[in-house]
Amino acid sequence: MKLSDSQLKMLLLGSSLITYDKLNIAEHEAKEKNISLLETLPILGFISSDRLGRIVASELKYNYINLSKEEINKEALSLIPEKVAKHKGILAFGYTDRGIKLGMTDPDDIEAIQLVEKKTQKKVIPFYITRQDLEQTLSKHKGSIEKEFKQLLKKIHDVENNIEEKDRIVIKLVDSLLYLSYQQKVSDIHLEPHEDEVFVRFRIDGVLKDILKMEKSTYELMLARIKILSRIRTDDHLKAQDGKLKFETDIEDIDIRVSVLPITNGEKVVMRILSSQRTKFGLADLGLSEENLKILLKLITNPHGMILVTGPTGSGKTTSIYGVMKLLNKREVNVASIEDPVEYNIDGVNQIQVNEKAGLTFASGLRSILRQDPDIIMIGEIRDEETADIAVNSALTGHLVLSTLHTNNAATTLPRLLDMNIEPFLVASTVNVAIAQRLVRANCVKCRTSYRLTEEEINIIKSEPNIMKIIQEEGFSEELEKIRLYKGVGCDACSHTGFKGRIGIFELLVLDEEIRRLIVNRASSDDLQEAAIKAGMTSMLHDGIIKAFKGTTTLMEVFRVTRE
Repeated sequence: MKLSDSQLKMLLLGSSLITYDKLNIAEHEAKEKNISLLETLPILGFISSDRLGRIVASELKYNYINLSKEEINKEALSLIPEKVAKHKGILAFGYTDRGIKLGMTDPDDIEAIQLVEKKTQKKVIPFYITRQDLEQTLSKHKGSIEKEFKQLLKKIHDVENNIEEKDRIVIKLVDSLLYLSYQQKVSDIHLEPHEDEVFVRFRIDGVLKDILKMEKSTYELMLARIKILSRIRTDDHLKAQDGKLKFETDIEDIDIRVSVLPITNGEKVVMRILSSQRTKFGLADLGLSEENLKILLKLITNPHGMILVTGPTGSGKTTSIYGVMKLLNKREVNVASIEDPVEYNIDGVNQIQVNEKAGLTFASGLRSILRQDPDIIMIGEIRDEETADIAVNSALTGHLVLSTLHTNNAATTLPRLLDMNIEPFLVASTVNVAIAQRLVRANCVKCRTSYRLTEEEINIIKSEPNIMKIIQEEGFSEELEKIRLYKGVGCDACSHTGFKGRIGIFELLVLDEEIRRLIVNRASSDDLQEAAIKAGMTSMLHDGIIKAFKGTTTLMEVFRVTRE
């Protein structure tokens, strides 16, 4: 059992360990950061994690342990991967004659106990630990996978003449690299050969970071292993190749898309990590404001028409489309998709993978789908005139069509269709909404703090009248130098970056009579944007600034993605 916030509040007030005023401050902070009161109190310094842990353990009749005062057995610690430890709130820290000692934020979690007992074949002896104690211990011993990887890089030279041992190390190197990337929530792994060495780079929260480097001879061995796993030809080094592999973790099996491209210094590999656990498909999770969410939920109830999502590569378009598709996916309707590639499998949706070598293109696949009596059709991307023509005619003949386009904002989506030789009256009568989006890094809730606007931020605001106008519209009329916003200062939870995760900023251009009239008259994207804002559309920049003022992200993040 776990103590609710209200039960913990009553327990602390009864023990006179904290004042009512401090509890109110902690409650407000917990609500703001969307974490429990139990986690918030030690962060604010109102009570130590150790003392709070002892109080809770005593109330719930648990055996309590303070991990910071224990000698952690590294062998026991390595039994449970960091991702599983954080997800389940468990940490193995030692052994006794009776079994394995397991620290747990919820010692009544039978499922977690059974998981550890099954893996270790040992009886679990549960101890209550606080969440803060768990994370501090993991942070202190973090990097075991990274250390192992670096040790293997050194060890491979010592077994130069032992082919069998060298093969074993190469297998472990690739597995360690993939697990390390999963552990650090990486979206893409880049293996970049340079003249003398190869760099390993991880894309985390949309930003590429150098992780380590290795010798080319080691990389060639790893490259061969990656190609074998991905079912790519190992003897072809002169052409681009694509493949796919599966990798098992303790939480899930993840799909990895592999792209190999010959460059001047060798073959570059980029691996896209596709984790279904990590990706949320609920529309509310994407970052849509309450008002925009209401608009979209109303629009997707239309039985026909087009919903278009636009933005550059990596802006979360697919996730948004999947979110809409998941809501619409009911037993009474037939939902089909044509994608390149199919990134995530959704039960109940008939998903088709484009295969141009076999003659299955977006256009031909879409024609086949139309013969399958669909109600809702998802097209991964409208790339050419033929696909655009079939999509528009499908929407015109009673189907709801979801798709994506590559344009800068919502307004330019509509002229883009005209450029594909779609008649203006067809665009005006079929498109229901154009959604433009970008992804910004979210402030780490554990280390977020307030600050006054920097000189750089003030200069940007002053140089762009649109930004100043938005800030004034949001009610901030005082001097810019006095405005306080939020940013993460860096902590163990966010690897000292100040950011953890990403969230979307959006604009929804809903087609009303005025917008339709402008489309028929072939109005420019600027005129469409102006009319949409006049009708109540919140621009991406505006949406981002609202999120920055609420502390969700920073102004510089919003400027970075909207001014690219």
